[in-house]
Amino acid sequence: LHECTIQATGRKIPLFNYTRCFPRAVRSWVGSEEVVSNSKYSCINGFDQTNCSDEARVALTCQIGGYTSTVSIFVVCVDIRNDFPRLCDDGIDKECVRVSLNCLIIHKHQMCDGQVDCDDQGDENNYICLSQTDKTCKRRFGSKHALTFPLSWINDGVADCMGGEDEKQIWPTCGVGETMRYVTHNESCQEVFLCRNSAGKGSFIEFNILCDRIDTCGNENKICKKSRSIAASFSHALYDVRQSETTIRMSPCLPGLTNILYLKNLSCETYAFHNPIHDFLGKSSTELVFSTHKKMDCRHLYGGIYLYTSCIGKCKNSSCPLSRKVEHDSCPGQFMDRIYTIVNNTYLTFVVKSQQGFHNNVFVCKNNHCVGFDKVCNLVDDCGDSSDEHMCPNHFQCHETKEYLSVTNECDGTIDCKDLSDECNDHCGKQIINGYWLKGLAWIIGASASILNIWTVSKTIFDLRKCK
Repeated sequence: LHECTIQATGRKIPLFNYTRCFPRAVRSWVGSEEVVSNSKYSCINGFDQTNCSDEARVALTCQIGGYTSTVSIFVVCVDIRNDFPRLCDDGIDKECVRVSLNCLIIHKHQMCDGQVDCDDQGDENNYICLSQTDKTCKRRFGSKHALTFPLSWINDGVADCMGGEDEKQIWPTCGVGETMRYVTHNESCQEVFLCRNSAGKGSFIEFNILCDRIDTCGNENKICKKSRSIAASFSHALYDVRQSETTIRMSPCLPGLTNILYLKNLSCETYAFHNPIHDFLGKSSTELVFSTHKKMDCRHLYGGIYLYTSCIGKCKNSSCPLSRKVEHDSCPGQFMDRIYTIVNNTYLTFVVKSQQGFHNNVFVCKNNHCVGFDKVCNLVDDCGDSSDEHMCPNHFQCHETKEYLSVTNECDGTIDCKDLSDECNDHCGKQIINGYWLKGLAWIIGASASILNIWTVSKTIFDLRKCK
């Protein structure tokens, strides 16, 4: 039992357990008094949103005034102003973050949990999600199951795990002094990018988040500006052809480049490539894909490299674009030397002979035209109906011209689309005024402001002359 001071009237009344944790902006009862909480919480101290008797309304458990209690889901990170009074002694109910312009406010523990809470997936694509622990724990907010969590939460002063193990000195570290950091395993330290901020204080960036458009160093965007101007044109996989097998090497696994994989803690392994649509009768060679052993962000892969990586299941949040069958009448006017064969005793297809043996590694467009794997997801409409780019996560399409740009060109401060759509959209937090009446109103307001300014300046000059 607590005493509650009603915000609207200032009246003090008793607060009973059966009256707690009602949704805000509804009619409810506090003690024996009916309260309409249509703009603010009912009680000034917020106690009506604690010690919930209904488990379905519990957001988290914490110490309140030295006693274990619960806090309602109706008041934790639900308001962008975040002005509800702090209830937990350690402030865990106020650990609210805004991860992007399109995501108003979420609790810290909703990040990197495998469940998308933001329309732009900013809670799952944030850079802190790239480096997580191997061990799991139940998060204090919204966690029904044990999850891994970002390394940046370790010993950050906030107990994120129910058992508080994230704040204990049990985690492996790497580096010394200003480069000391927590790591997933007890492993040898890899190189980091050292930088100096404006205050001269030393800091560092791990290479897997360097040039991520977050200015960690203070001058990171300036350092990375040149690399962003390089066209993303590398889309061809390297084929190593032997008698009975073909090895397809992805760009990170090319000879001489494998030493850069430590930047993302990756290594390369060999995987058998099976066309997800069919394997035809008479196939004469095995296709092997030499790719990274972990799933990777494929938004920066193009052409054959993207297709093979996605089709062996090594892409995060993207799928294989091969979805249409190569049938006997596909690709009309192309591949005049085609040889017909059967697929699983179900339908007729064709193959062509090449250095790799007999194959039909082609992408069938929606209009039945065909292109090679290297032409898929390469930022160019090679099909003529854009179907070779539809399933690709690596591009932004201008609204009017339908031109494809790399995802890094969106919201980068440089206008690439003639209609400005790469910089003025929901993701960038900017909008172009649409509709003739809105544009007309904008012109009227602008013209009126100009006229008023001219009148004010003229009147001031006239008054000054009059004073003389």
